Amino acid sequence: MDVRYDSRVLALIADEADNVHGVVVRINGQTLFARARRGVVLCAGGFVMNRDMVRRHAPTCCVRTSRLAALATTVRAS
Repeated sequence: MDVRYDSRVLALIADEADNVHGVVVRINGQTLFARARRGVVLCAGGFVMNRDMVRRHAPTCCVRTSRLAALATTVRAS
């Protein structure tokens, strides 16, 4: 199994029956084609650093984060 980090999948390559045969991937600024023999596994990082996505998909996290930020500011000021 070939594992790549810090890579961005740009497209899945599939046939008419939606069987995936590979991916178009960007690694280190270079666009490459990777052929899949037995499958493709896609993993994604979280979106905790993207405030828009957190507000949209996990709004209760925003409340907690805001409270923690306020607490951290208060502690630093003391």
